Amino acid sequence: MSLYDISDLKRFRSWARRVEEITVESSTLLSAHYKNDGSLVTVVDEKVEDFLAESINEHYPEHSILGEERGLRGKFVAEGSNRSGLWIIDPIDGTEVYYSKLPTYANSIALYHGEECHYAAINLPGTKQRFEYWQGSVLLENQPIDEISVFHNNIMASSHYSNHFNIPESVKVRALGSICFHGCSLLLGHCKAVLVNKASIWDLAALNPMLKTNGFVIGDKNGKELSISMNPESTSISSPFFITHESHFEELLVIL
Repeated sequence: MSLYDISDLKRFRSWARRVEEITVESSTLLSAHYKNDGSLVTVVDEKVEDFLAESINEHYPEHSILGEERGLRGKFVAEGSNRSGLWIIDPIDGTEVYYSKLPTYANSIALYHGEECHYAAINLPGTKQRFEYWQGSVLLENQPIDEISVFHNNIMASSHYSNHFNIPESVKVRALGSICFHGCSLLLGHCKAVLVNKASIWDLAALNPMLKTNGFVIGDKNGKELSISMNPESTSISSPFFITHESHFEELLVIL
């Protein structure tokens, strides 16, 4: 049973729309710098995250917020508790792509209670699409999307995938710069798998419930299926993994 109703959904959707507006409106007025970990951050990343934090604090002051740029805000309730919510935010997934004026970036927002996701949204402003997770369904532009059975025979991957995966030349690999964009492409059958060198939980928080609901699995190169924990006290996933539909899991292990 969801802890949230249609009035909450309308509010969450209004925030997702505003996040997209901020991202698009500000795309021509960018300033940026590199963080200590070598990743790029723009003023828009920070503006989006701050907007969401202010909105959440106004309407759900008991909730905590974990964002890529500002870290953890609020009093985190221990993993597994459902007494208060945890928002996990990646204001721009694919900041380098966004800064380069390419369209394959995303905004990612997710609300968890323990390990249960109650709402998630991924904006793809470059393709004018919004994917959502709500009450056990995956939505595209507010309409449920069916589980895919036919996939294009290519793979989407992180830029330096060849350092971690041995892909034969016969397989076409696309590196578009955003895990969320890749994952949404997988949901639509535009590729057969996604390869990830490393990630943080904000890269996967919104995507993960959408994938699980529609029959996709995450695995390592040894054939072990992985469960991604949304524990804000351990945000990094440092080992390579791949995402594919359960019907193609064994096939991908042979390729990798």
